Amino acid sequence: MPTIRPYRSEDKSRMQELCVRTSNVENDYSEDWAPYLMLTYNDYYTEHEPESCFVLADDNDVPVGYIICAKNCRKWRRIFRREYLPKLKQYKEKFTLFEPVMEMVLHSLFALRYPAHLHVDILKEYCGQGYGVALMNTLFGHLRQNGIPGVQLCVDADNERAVKFYLKNGFKILAGNSMGRVMGYRLK
Repeated sequence: MPTIRPYRSEDKSRMQELCVRTSNVENDYSEDWAPYLMLTYNDYYTEHEPESCFVLADDNDVPVGYIICAKNCRKWRRIFRREYLPKLKQYKEKFTLFEPVMEMVLHSLFALRYPAHLHVDILKEYCGQGYGVALMNTLFGHLRQNGIPGVQLCVDADNERAVKFYLKNGFKILAGNSMGRVMGYRLK
């Protein structure tokens, strides 16, 4: 039976793999797609806030899902702009920088009430079994211990299953349009 544990540095490559494998995008883009995704949605968290990353590990202790978090959106934005956006620019001919830039803007809009933001990725065969809720509860306990009053996330508009999941688990829609939703959860 899978268990939840803190992230360890040796999990990094597997978490990057999960980031790509759980992407909603059906793509035949190129070998550049994986590094673009990892830079946008994964690497900051394991490199700068590993204490806010938790892994769902199978019986062999291999990660099959994870939840990663930045406790402070403003700190994340500052570091992301300085370290990751320049790396992402090498992909601008193939992929838009709209998503990473919009994430920075959207997270900033709600940073006072929801200073933390998260990403969750779980392999399909482990979805629908309560592991997403368990990962969130683990992270929420960590955030409460650190005095964080709220957490937010961005969800693609096409991912109705995720929107329903977050609403069912107490998140509220803070903003949305045809591209996606920003959702927030108050911890205090």
